[in-house]
Amino acid sequence: MEADLSRVKRILKEYPESVSALAADGDLPIHRAVASGSENALDILKELLAVAPNQINTQGMDGEYPLHIACAFASSVMLVHYLMSLQPETVSKPNFRGDLPIHRACMNRGPERDSIVKAVVETVPESVEKPGAQGHLPLHRACFSSTLASVKFLIGHNPDALRKADAKGQVPHTHSINLTHPLGPPIVPRAVDVLCPCSCK
Repeated sequence: MEADLSRVKRILKEYPESVSALAADGDLPIHRAVASGSENALDILKELLAVAPNQINTQGMDGEYPLHIACAFASSVMLVHYLMSLQPETVSKPNFRGDLPIHRACMNRGPERDSIVKAVVETVPESVEKPGAQGHLPLHRACFSSTLASVKFLIGHNPDALRKADAKGQVPHTHSINLTHPLGPPIVPRAVDVLCPCSCK
């Protein structure tokens, strides 16, 4: 989690069995590594997989695969590309809440979040049409948590999503101004001016 590559190498050399040590919440070291958001995350991931390659397919807290976590927290799209290259089928697997990696990518607030969203969609284009937790389409999440560039990208791939309601009956543009949403304050508070398909604006 601290992205200390030299220390990870030393521990794996002295205690290789620690690669499979479970945290209290069910996460393995691989899940913490891809959640760090550090530039060292990819190198640490490779070190862990060299010892335990099968852990690419392990679920941690909330049933999240390493790809789900990387999509949400990675600071570099290279980490996401690497995970997808090793196990592309994970792009279509939900976590226990029903979210796919694309739903998690739309919540990434790192410097390469737009590239991460684009990479996941280009790998599985139909993922933009899949609802996740709370009936959210990727566009719902992006309107609340992502950038205007990602919002426009998702609209381009699924314009019908503008009029799709989630489990609470909210269409995507509502999420761009809904300050009470549990995900926190919106990144693009005036996305409603761009997105609203009706006359409310």
